[in-house]
Amino acid sequence: MLYFIRHGQTDWNLQKKIQGITDISLNETGIFEAKSAATEIGKKKWSRIISSPLKRAQQTAEILNQNIGLPIETDERLCEFDLGDLEGQALSNLTPAVWQALGEEPRKLKAEGLKEAYERVAAFMRDTPKEPDTLIITHSGLFKIISYYLKYPDGFDYNLFAPTYRDLWIPNTTLIPME
Repeated sequence: MLYFIRHGQTDWNLQKKIQGITDISLNETGIFEAKSAATEIGKKKWSRIISSPLKRAQQTAEILNQNIGLPIETDERLCEFDLGDLEGQALSNLTPAVWQALGEEPRKLKAEGLKEAYERVAAFMRDTPKEPDTLIITHSGLFKIISYYLKYPDGFDYNLFAPTYRDLWIPNTTLIPME
């Protein structure tokens, strides 16, 4: 089974800013969150740890791994999606209209499209053996895409994505099993 966990808090999370691929480090709260999660996660036997290469995910993976002791693999396909001109702006700027633009005209925002992110996730999921108890550290936006992919593995449709997944909230260091 694959277990996904969102990275710990960053200053931009705290300030409610859009991060995307901007490479932000964990703040003190994020380090504390990761250490707290590590206690529980360390009680389970893991076969693999795979992380996004972005700092906030890598730092979370390193802290979690202190109780596990496995090599941390990185995979670019686990990066948050590129939100282009939106990065650094207030999270409140991610209105339904902006989400729709990400779904239909991402180049206007100099961003990666939701369909592109979906294709990246689909490739990762197809290529990743379902070894028992694989821990994957990634990002909130990618969680939305992964959750959508698990229900709709045959392709991305913004009209199916928007009602359920667009506003899905994943708190920092939440561990979610997904098959």
